[in-house]
Amino acid sequence: MERRISRLSLYAGVILVVLGLVVLYIGYNGAATHANVVQQVPYLVSGGFTGVILVTLGAAALLTAVLMLVQAGLRDALGVLDGSVREMTEALSRREFQEGNGSTDELVWVTRGSGSYHTQECRLVAGKTTARVLPKQEAERSGLLACRVCKP
Repeated sequence: MERRISRLSLYAGVILVVLGLVVLYIGYNGAATHANVVQQVPYLVSGGFTGVILVTLGAAALLTAVLMLVQAGLRDALGVLDGSVREMTEALSRREFQEGNGSTDELVWVTRGSGSYHTQECRLVAGKTTARVLPKQEAERSGLLACRVCKP
């Protein structure tokens, strides 16, 4: 949806800039056909101001389109970075416990959006790749409750 709006803004910006330049040319051409300054003023006012306003609006629409494209790219990159950080956190947590810095009895699994923590064998987390590994004390400190099924 955002990319569609960005594309629409891009097209509108190009059309407005071109239209503004055409109006400026028509105003200049009309003013240039008259030698008397009084006769040139209506062309300058209508063609000049309208043309400048259209070019300005077109430039603003082009800038909006560019900013929306950059924002979409950054959002995608942040999503990838967030996933990588989550994976690294889980890997480091597992590694710490495997190296003997903690007991696997103290290790609990938490799924996204869950308000409880589980043992590795719990049927509620079995096969879920999105489960995070945390020390039991950290899970309790963050307000998570023990699972009623596996009772860690």
